[in-house]
Amino acid sequence: MITTQNVNLRNVSGLLRLRGRESLFDGFSHANLCSDHSGDLQISIAGKSIDEIIYRIVMAFYQSGRALPLGNLTESAKVLQIVQEQSEIFGEAEEATRVLGHYGELHEAYREESNRRKVIELEKSRERMHDLINEGFSSLVGIEDVRAVVEDFAAMHFFNQVRQVQGKKPIPQTKHLVMVGNPGTGKTSVARIIARLYHEIGITTSSAITEVSRSDLIGDHIGATEKKCKAIFQEAQGGVLFIDEAYSLAVPNGTLGTVDYGKRVIDQLVVEAENKRLGLTIILAGYPLEMQSFLETNPGLRSRFPITINFADYGKEALEAILFSMLEEVDLEADFVAADGVEDFRQELAKAQRLPSFGNARWVRNYVESVTRDRARVAFRLSTDLSTDLGTQPSHRRVL
Repeated sequence: MITTQNVNLRNVSGLLRLRGRESLFDGFSHANLCSDHSGDLQISIAGKSIDEIIYRIVMAFYQSGRALPLGNLTESAKVLQIVQEQSEIFGEAEEATRVLGHYGELHEAYREESNRRKVIELEKSRERMHDLINEGFSSLVGIEDVRAVVEDFAAMHFFNQVRQVQGKKPIPQTKHLVMVGNPGTGKTSVARIIARLYHEIGITTSSAITEVSRSDLIGDHIGATEKKCKAIFQEAQGGVLFIDEAYSLAVPNGTLGTVDYGKRVIDQLVVEAENKRLGLTIILAGYPLEMQSFLETNPGLRSRFPITINFADYGKEALEAILFSMLEEVDLEADFVAADGVEDFRQELAKAQRLPSFGNARWVRNYVESVTRDRARVAFRLSTDLSTDLGTQPSHRRVL
């Protein structure tokens, strides 16, 4: 009596799944190969090991002139290795050589096509990363050194992609960062670029960035602090959590008048930086000296945030370039130049840069808003001739 066990052979992974499942064939004398490719092909399996069954299936496919669906490269290579080993055991090396030659050519052609596709995908990935960086930094001036660091992140990830195609293990990367710099030096803008880049290269599952400060993380009692932290970490899950003025979490006792719960937040940060479950990337930002002190408040911070990006103060030329970029955004550049505003800007800038609270690009933004308000006040005066602004002749019609 012939008893058969069905074997699904959509591809060779169906064969490899048989290994370690010898009991699957208990009580059966034959295997019926079920797939669109095999039809009613049947082989004897009584008393045979799984590897011999795999070998006999491959030989049966070859002898019947049917195409063996190879599956992926790793699986097909493993099946061909089993054929080689079994043919030596049964002294059928000559016939097996023809089989291996036939399927080996298919395997090699598949391998070459697969590698060609991988190269195309790598080239597309590299182009997307360059485009994203170029787009993100196109409106930012004076931070070439920062851009170089961001490009290094992308380059390292791309290098790992290449290594994986070569069959090598990826080199571990640190994804958490510290950004240090004075106000208005571009920390938040660059953090947003990194959030989009990390999503593009697969470090995060979302391009979203959650921007928080001390008040978003610390409550007025322990329970409130823990609740706030949990909510923020959940909100940022899969994306980037950007903590501005992170050093304020470790304000010394007495500075605020009362002891707060910042230490608990810092401890939780150290934990979450290692928590792969949330897929969270954390960026800590703040002033240079304060951030150096902050990183010493917990022994786990420096090891989990080993990369620091330094944002230098802008020079006068860079700030002037930022000025004209902002004026262009609101279509006031021509009016500003016509009114000899550049000289006024330079004088005000020289005064502002002497102040310890100087805000770099943020100060320029405030200056442009001031210029805009001045222009608006002039237009709003009853004595202003609007025909000059609108490029028309004054109207002599009676207003009803």
